[in-house]
Amino acid sequence: VDGGMLEVRCAPVQPRDDWERKSPPRGFLFTGRLWNDIYLDELSALTESRVALRPITSGAVVPPPSFDLALGIISFSRILRSWDDKPIAELAVRSEVPVLRELVSSTQRQLLQLLAFLSIILIVLFIAFVAWVQLPLRRLSRSLAARDAEPLGRLQKQKTEYGDFARLIISFFRQQQDLSLEIAERRHAQEELENKNEMLRAREQTLRSLNQQIEANMQQLQASEHTLRESEERYRSLVEHIELGIALIDTD
Repeated sequence: VDGGMLEVRCAPVQPRDDWERKSPPRGFLFTGRLWNDIYLDELSALTESRVALRPITSGAVVPPPSFDLALGIISFSRILRSWDDKPIAELAVRSEVPVLRELVSSTQRQLLQLLAFLSIILIVLFIAFVAWVQLPLRRLSRSLAARDAEPLGRLQKQKTEYGDFARLIISFFRQQQDLSLEIAERRHAQEELENKNEMLRAREQTLRSLNQQIEANMQQLQASEHTLRESEERYRSLVEHIELGIALIDTD
């Protein structure tokens, strides 16, 4: 046909209840479509797209459907074949969808906003992690390493697990300090006791020496007493048995 390409299709006419089409056809239905410039222009205006009919050879490859979401363009093709199933033309459709382009652009903006929001959330979470987790852990480790409760001054006022740990560590340091003072006091008392024991041992040694001296003096006294008794007995015997008179005269 001059001015275009005529597409003719045929289908047999079967009874309505013969879904498997086993009965002989009662006739044939033919329909045709003229693919010319006028129809393509009407079809393009109706679908708001560009419809073109291009010749195709038997070895040509029809590109698959493509979607350019950034530009909002959808392209696809259909092969028109001859009565012996040979490709003779390609019906190409290129549709520009502004709504799709706006939708993609809006989606990209929303995605960027979501990424920015997620970045802010991650930064806030990181800052919160540093402020609520890392810094308290550093203070706890610094306090334990230095054995000093000063880094836990503000942390012990918090009503959190870290505050409980800080108060527990401070209580441990206080108990350790009290225990050290008690140990030092006991050592001092032990040293004083040892000094007193030394003094007592020295006094005991002195007392032993004094006892030995007293015992020696006692022995000397006993010996003197014995000598004195012997002398007294001798003089008494002498006085009692002497035949002369004896008188005691003082200086007066």
